[in-house]
Amino acid sequence: MGHDVPSLKIGAKNLGQVTELSVPTITQPLLSIRIVDNDHEKFSPNTLWQCGAPIPTAFGPLLRTRVVRNECVTRTDTGRIGKAKWELELALPDQEDADQQQQQRVLLENCDAGDSFNVLFENPEQEVDFVLKRLGFCAETADTEHTLELHKVPENNGKFAHFPFRCSPRQLIAQFIDIRRAPSRLALRVFADHAHEPAERRRLLELCSAQGATEFTKFVRQPNISLVELLCTFPSLTPPLTCLIECLPRLLPRHYTLCCYLSAQPRQQLRFRFVYSVLQMPPSVIIDECAEFEGQKQQQQIRYGACTQWLLQQRPGQTVQIIQKEPSKFRFLPPFFVHSPASVPSSGSTMVDQSDHALLLLNMPLMMVGPGTGVAPFIAFLQKIRHFMQQMDGDGAHCGRVKRVLFYASSNLDDEFLFRYHAQIDQMVADGVLSELVLCESRPTDADAAAKATAGPPPAGTTGDNETPPQSQRQQCHRPQRVYDALRQRSAEVAHFLMPTDNEAEEGGLFYACGDVKNMSRELWACLSDILQREKGFSPVEAIHLLKKLREKERLIEDVWS
Repeated sequence: MGHDVPSLKIGAKNLGQVTELSVPTITQPLLSIRIVDNDHEKFSPNTLWQCGAPIPTAFGPLLRTRVVRNECVTRTDTGRIGKAKWELELALPDQEDADQQQQQRVLLENCDAGDSFNVLFENPEQEVDFVLKRLGFCAETADTEHTLELHKVPENNGKFAHFPFRCSPRQLIAQFIDIRRAPSRLALRVFADHAHEPAERRRLLELCSAQGATEFTKFVRQPNISLVELLCTFPSLTPPLTCLIECLPRLLPRHYTLCCYLSAQPRQQLRFRFVYSVLQMPPSVIIDECAEFEGQKQQQQIRYGACTQWLLQQRPGQTVQIIQKEPSKFRFLPPFFVHSPASVPSSGSTMVDQSDHALLLLNMPLMMVGPGTGVAPFIAFLQKIRHFMQQMDGDGAHCGRVKRVLFYASSNLDDEFLFRYHAQIDQMVADGVLSELVLCESRPTDADAAAKATAGPPPAGTTGDNETPPQSQRQQCHRPQRVYDALRQRSAEVAHFLMPTDNEAEEGGLFYACGDVKNMSRELWACLSDILQREKGFSPVEAIHLLKKLREKERLIEDVWS
C-alpha cells in the first residue's frame, strides 16, 4: 500500500475526490515569445553572464577575473570539520586597456574592508543537459543562437528586461533561469497544460490548487523541489522553453565577502580572496530513481549548492565574472562614522576632525566575532588598520593601546583554514594591530592525534596544503567551545565595551559579528543580553533596548546569511 501514501507524485485520497479544483487563473499564453532559429551562428561561451544585464544590488563595473588559486584549506580526512572550506583567489587581466584601468581606479575608490562581491555562476551542467534533452533540444540546436521576440508585454513590465534578444537555449537555462528553486503554484498550473498523461496533469493541478495548498507546502516548497526533480517525477511533462522563461525566477548571483583589503595591495598585482564553505546536500532520491538520469547518477551521489558546485569546478586560468555588491553597514568604518560628525570613543584621548578618517579608524576599539568563514571580513579589517598605520610612517604608538579583540571559533583549530593566516595574525598582534586573538574549539584534537600530526606529514587523501600551526598553538589547553562561551567568560569586559559607564550616552567601540543566521545571530543577542543583565543589572527588556540602540547607532553591526 506504499503507493497510496501521499507524496509529490500521488495526492491524498480526499484531495483526489475533489471534482472542481480552485487553481490559479492564467491566460494562455502568459506571454507570446517566439524563438526563431539562426542556424548560421553558435553561442560563444565567452559572452558576458546574462549578456551583461543589470544585476540587483550591483555596485560598480563588472570585472572579468582569472582564477589564480582555488584550493581546499581544511583537512577533510579527520571528520572533525563539518563543512570543508575553500579559498578562491582571483586576479585582474595582465594586459589592461584604458577602460580596465579606469575600472580599477573606481574599484579602489569604492571598495572597503567588509565589502562583498557577487559571483556570477551557472546552473550545474548535468542538470542543464537533462532539461535541454527533456525539452527536445539536441546538442546542435541547444548551442545554436536563437532570436527571442516578446509580444503583448506591458511597457512597464521589467520581468524580462534581463533577457537578451539573441541567445542559445543552453545559455538561457544555464545563466538566466533558476532551475534549483522550487516552482510557484502559478508555474505548476502552467506546467499542468504540458503534462501529456492525464494522471500527471491532475496531480499538478492538485498541487497548485487551493485545496492542495498543504501538500504544495509539504512536497514542493519545504523540500525545495527543483525543476529537474519535478521533470523526473512527471515523465510526461515537457514544457516548452518559453514556459520556463515565463514561469521560473531569474538566476541571481551569490555574494561572498572579501578576505583582503584591496587598497593595501600593489595596483599591478591586485588579488581578490574569498573563503567559502562547501554546501553539501543529501542525494536526491527522486533523481537517483529517475531512469532518464541513469548515465549521471554517479555524478549525483554528492550534491552541492548550485553556486558551490560551480565554484568547485573552477581551475587556474579560467574566467570568473564578479561585480561588487552594494555596500552595507558592515564596513570598517561604518557609513555613519564616515558621513556624520564622528564621536571619539570614550577610550580615545583626542577629538578628531571628521575628515581625519585615518586617525578615527586607528583610535576605534573593536570587538570582532567571526566563527568559521565569518572571520573573512575581519582579516580585511586588520589589513586595513595595518595599512593605515604604515601610511603614518609606521608609528603605531598612538594606537597600540586601542583594544581590538578577535573571537574566532572552529570545530578543530588544527584542521581549520584560519592557520593559513596564522603567521600574519601573530605579526598583527606583535605590531599592535590586534590586541588579542581568542580561539574557541568544539572538537579539539586529542593528545595522540596531535603528536602524530606534529611528527609527520598529513595522511594520504588530505589536501596537503595546510600549514601546520606552531606547537605553542597546538598544545592542548582548555578553550571555550563556542564564541558565546568565550564572551560569557569575559562578561565584565564585554559589558564595559558595550557600555563603558552607567550613562548610555557614553559610547564605547564597535562590536562586529559575522556568521550564519541559523547558528549565530539569535544566540549572539541572547548572549549579549545575558551579559548586560548580569553585569549592568538590566532587565531583559532593558538589555534588548540597549542592543537595539547600539545597532541603530551602528556600534553593533552584524553580517548574517541564511
